[in-house]
Amino acid sequence: MSAHSKTLALGIIALAMHCRSRQAGPAPSSAVRESGLLPLTSNVDSHPDGSSSDGSPNDEGPSGCVSDGGSCAGVGPNHEPPPSCRLAGPGLSDCGPNKESCCTSLEVPGGTFYRSYDGVTFTDKSYPATVSTFRLDKYEVTVGRFRQFVKAVVAGWRPAAGSGKHAHLDAGRGVADSCSSGRVESGWDDSWTRNLATQADSWNVRLQCFDSMLEFNSWTADVGPNENLPVNCVDWFEAYAFCIWDGGFLSTEAEWNYAASGGSEQRAYPWSNPPRSNTIDCSLANFDGACHSRDALKAVGSESPNGDGAWGQADLAGNVSEWSLDFYRQKGDIHERSVGPDDPDPLVHALAQMIPEYKTPCIDCACLTPKQEARFLPHGSCNYDCSRSAAFYRVLRGGEADDNVRARLLVSWRTGANPTARESFASADAGVRCARPRVGGHRKP
Repeated sequence: MSAHSKTLALGIIALAMHCRSRQAGPAPSSAVRESGLLPLTSNVDSHPDGSSSDGSPNDEGPSGCVSDGGSCAGVGPNHEPPPSCRLAGPGLSDCGPNKESCCTSLEVPGGTFYRSYDGVTFTDKSYPATVSTFRLDKYEVTVGRFRQFVKAVVAGWRPAAGSGKHAHLDAGRGVADSCSSGRVESGWDDSWTRNLATQADSWNVRLQCFDSMLEFNSWTADVGPNENLPVNCVDWFEAYAFCIWDGGFLSTEAEWNYAASGGSEQRAYPWSNPPRSNTIDCSLANFDGACHSRDALKAVGSESPNGDGAWGQADLAGNVSEWSLDFYRQKGDIHERSVGPDDPDPLVHALAQMIPEYKTPCIDCACLTPKQEARFLPHGSCNYDCSRSAAFYRVLRGGEADDNVRARLLVSWRTGANPTARESFASADAGVRCARPRVGGHRKP
């Protein structure tokens, strides 16, 4: 072998050893070892917001996540784990029956459907919407994942102004505002940062809720047996900030509803197959029937795969409700529906549901402008932010563990809650599930 060939061979060997060393990463600290959490390997240096060390944006999504039909547990062009799953441990790397990454995110192929239509209790086809392909996390955010976020915020992380947009849509402009012609998604507003606690003790108080009637809170001040439970008592700003920090965004109501409906299948429940099936029991969802004592949450994915939606997401109905990006609007009158023998819940004799105030057309849209005429809440009716009125309520979807009305687990069910207060059942039972860009580049305008 020539001297030149030997030099080249030695260089290749050295490069391989260097790459293996970078992938392995540094040895875990004694504090990490003692916590039971182990760092997952990553082949890049990255920031807590999911961006790479060179500052390049990650909104184009990972390039290597399509080997199993769109399943992905990474962010950024190098497919590094999302910040909330950079360590291995309870509620981070052991979710569902397969004990997989709790950050697994599944592709939802785009299409057109009718918003809130379930073919059973809500049969109005006046509100079509078109949704582009995106990814929706398989699991609701666990206590373990949220704990990593709280540590990051206490350590100084803050959302950047304008972050959290659907930057993969419309050449980075994001979703269109269906409630204000010509406006588009603006992302995180700097003024919202004041809603994030900066001290660990404050987080521990907030995540215990202010609802004295709530019997169960999943958050604990220290790592414990609840790490695989969905975090509840999360307000809208905390949910949005978490998804930004974790490399994603909050889904629009249309995106969430589309995924739960199985798109154009228009399922009655997320698991309904055939779509008009009214079957609901404890093997499909965690709700207040014969499944458990009141308000008992279960580990995320406990009913998977039986209760999964069309594209594999777990707990789209029951356990905790989930925040959406949109402001909540309804037409203000109650629509009474008689219940017949084919109703999903034969024990319920009438279903009162607010008629949604959806705007059309809706192509990658969200309602991002609140109503201005709504009255403000009276002073003293909220705990730490009385500046919100019903006009500023945000959408919650998916029902929750304490729902004993099965109709509230239908894909048509929607409600709204004060984005900062935790004094009501609606907001006390709220959790979060993040959405992420489709695998690949930006959509062309």
